[in-house]
Amino acid sequence: GALASITNTGTLLDVSAVANADGNSATANAYITVAIFQSASATGAGYATASFANGDGGVVSITADALANGIVNEAYASATIHDGILQVASAGTGNALAYATNAGTLTIAANASANGVTAAFANAEIKSGIVQNAVADGYATAELVNSGTLNITADANANAASGAATAMSPSASAT
Repeated sequence: GALASITNTGTLLDVSAVANADGNSATANAYITVAIFQSASATGAGYATASFANGDGGVVSITADALANGIVNEAYASATIHDGILQVASAGTGNALAYATNAGTLTIAANASANGVTAAFANAEIKSGIVQNAVADGYATAELVNSGTLNITADANANAASGAATAMSPSASAT
């Protein structure tokens, strides 16, 4: 069998991408592809398990923060998290399990702020907060259990002194 396991009861993880820009015109981009990745693969009749556990009192924080200040012209800020947590379990004729449990505090957040004079654009996006894939010829199970605090947020703020301001937060999801 194959096992990929993470268990946290403290402050396990603080994954962050931070971008700050100040200037006449400013652009800031913060991007996280995958913060936590687990993969377990078994051949034949083996079992494959990808297990993530954030226990009571555990803290996991995954953040992308972008701040742009255009002091004369425009400002553009973009914060994106493609996958906060990605679990993959695959087994041949055996069983596959992708299992995540949270009894503590789990935060996945994208924050973008743009402050400009002539224009401001801010985009904050989480493509997938939590992704679980289980594939097997036997049993395949993907399960998320939350008894704690689970925050998946995308916040965008744009301010322009004399021009157009656009803020977008198109998605935040657990799949």
